Amino acid sequence: MNLVKTTLLSGLNTAVRMAAGLLSVKAMALFVGPAGVAYLGQFQSLLTITNNCSNLGIGQGIIKYTAEHKDNPENLKKLFKASSLISLIASLIFGVLIAFYSASLSIQLFGSTEHQNVFYVLAIALVFYSFNQTLMAVVNGFKLIKQLVTARIISAISGLFVTIGLIYFFGLSGALYALIISQGFGFLSLALIAKKQWWFNLKNFFGKVDSKTLKALLEFSVISLVSIILLHCRQIYLRDYLISNFSAEQAGYWQAMWKISEVYLMVVTSALSMYYLPKLSETKSAKGVKQEILKTLKLVIPAVLVSTIGIYIIREIVVSTLFSEEFAEVADLFFYQLIGDNLKIAAWLISFVMIAKAMTKLFLITEIIFILLFGGLAILLSKYYGIEGFTMAFAITYSIYLLTNLIIFRNLLFTKNPTLK
Repeated sequence: MNLVKTTLLSGLNTAVRMAAGLLSVKAMALFVGPAGVAYLGQFQSLLTITNNCSNLGIGQGIIKYTAEHKDNPENLKKLFKASSLISLIASLIFGVLIAFYSASLSIQLFGSTEHQNVFYVLAIALVFYSFNQTLMAVVNGFKLIKQLVTARIISAISGLFVTIGLIYFFGLSGALYALIISQGFGFLSLALIAKKQWWFNLKNFFGKVDSKTLKALLEFSVISLVSIILLHCRQIYLRDYLISNFSAEQAGYWQAMWKISEVYLMVVTSALSMYYLPKLSETKSAKGVKQEILKTLKLVIPAVLVSTIGIYIIREIVVSTLFSEEFAEVADLFFYQLIGDNLKIAAWLISFVMIAKAMTKLFLITEIIFILLFGGLAILLSKYYGIEGFTMAFAITYSIYLLTNLIIFRNLLFTKNPTLK
């Protein structure tokens, strides 16, 4: 399946998930307000961290090696068994830690122990998240796009009804529980669809583990965990900074802007994860990698540019439709955020080579530098420009990140005889 077909299927998936996400956002905006949206953002960041910690962030490694060994059943069994062992042990360990530190986590994110019970539920659900991440990565690695899209659509629709119901009856607490419960639908729907595949057998996922395969996956674990934990800890810190130095409402405005970017870019990021990474992983020659990058850039960048221009023109309508009158100030944040979105996607298309070709050290160094750079610039510029400084920092950071990736891969992108060295 090529990028165009994948993008079309991804577009269907995104349309449904976007509609579900927008309705959920609207419900959150109406029932919990800007401050509530900020606190939900805090919890979503923690949820992303715990989800990835629950299988030590090996998802991209599973995608890569499933794509590489899809015609070798014995190697696939080694991969599945190693993945299951990591997922089981990690989810149990982090589940216990979350339960033990539930009071501290509640105070850190929400300023009180009022929502402590939410973390007990999260601790129990973590094992399901872990195996959902693993199973999704396997399906992705096989490029079973239709199955993956179907599972995600079922999950999105089911999660929407749960979210709206819980928010309506229980407010912020209900929204927090909904974020946990709705992810469980993903595991159930994906398992039901994947059971028809020849490889979906418990014997293939549990048994003696190959140490070399385990080590190879754990290298990706380092890549994923460092970047994801740092990224979302930065997000939590920045929201907390806004709450402390400006207001919870201001933090909510920035979170709303960030959410808008996530939603409309979902079609691109979904296509990248479902097609682009597996394709780069299975492409052996530097020339083939170069062709794939350039082809994808020509397709994706114009689409993102047109989308961002359109969104900027109707930004006030977007804000009033998605949120409420309380969020009117969000319209002032679009300009630099949308510039940053274009730069971010372009940079990602190039930097994915590091993941596909297991360039662990290089990826880690660049991730750490630019995660910290954005945090530092955001705080610095906010002193002069308020929360708009956060969006300015976003655009500046990704302009430098794109330039850095072009320099790193200059021999791959700009020479007649490309290399990956």
